[in-house]
Amino acid sequence: ALQFCLHLPKAVKEAENENKFDIIHFNDVSYWFLKKRLLKAPNVVTVHHLVKDTIRCLNPSLFSRIRNISGETGLIIPFIQKRCIKYADRIIAVSKFTKKQIIKTYGILPEKIDVVYNGINLDGYSFTEKELEEVKKELNLDEKPLLLFVGRVNDQRKGLDILLKAFKIALVKIDATLLIVGSGDQRKARTLAQSMEILENIVFTGFVDDLTLKKCYALCDVYVCPSRLEGFGLTILEAMAARKPVVATDVGAIPELLKNEENGIVVDLNDIDGLSNVILTFLQKK
Repeated sequence: ALQFCLHLPKAVKEAENENKFDIIHFNDVSYWFLKKRLLKAPNVVTVHHLVKDTIRCLNPSLFSRIRNISGETGLIIPFIQKRCIKYADRIIAVSKFTKKQIIKTYGILPEKIDVVYNGINLDGYSFTEKELEEVKKELNLDEKPLLLFVGRVNDQRKGLDILLKAFKIALVKIDATLLIVGSGDQRKARTLAQSMEILENIVFTGFVDDLTLKKCYALCDVYVCPSRLEGFGLTILEAMAARKPVVATDVGAIPELLKNEENGIVVDLNDIDGLSNVILTFLQKK
């Protein structure tokens, strides 16, 4: 992220030399200009979540923030995002939650911020039995009830550790499989699963392409989003597009997407037993 921010001013100026801009749109953390404004064109920024919220959520030590100085929880990126938000002519927040946090954290006037929810393409979530059987063989899945997680496996915000603990409890009453889809270092998650003696009930896919991801949604019996923080929650929309039951934690923007017992089930973040019971209810319906 830091390298991108450092090279952005030069790239913008070079592009401006070829075609004058009417509006410049920045996507979240990107504004790293020594001047308040690089060009005369109005600046619009889309904010997905606040870096300061991530820091509050993860509570990293000062040492780890210094060691990871160029990362999201380091010492530089929060400053860049603050500058980007402060000097924007207009701000797009991807949820009411994100808008509220921008106002609360940086004192931005509410009328300067528009909420525009993320969207997805609803096409491509239906597959033939043959297509699904093929991907089941590729992923080495059996006929057990299938629970799905999608997200970076080593991102603490995504709450995979919470799901593993809930899954452990559910396995006492049902033999099921947890399919974990997403990039990132798997070692910590695997170690935790091994310590709880549930690793044999888990399949890690790593990164998958969009088509395979949609097939994973189509295959699952229930999708779970156990996040500790969500500025929006795109995977929830994807699971809903695949017409799958969705269970998620009551954090961030998730309550804007899910109305409890209407289009999904929302549980308290720290209610691992409650999460397990809801998961069990859906898996037993297979």
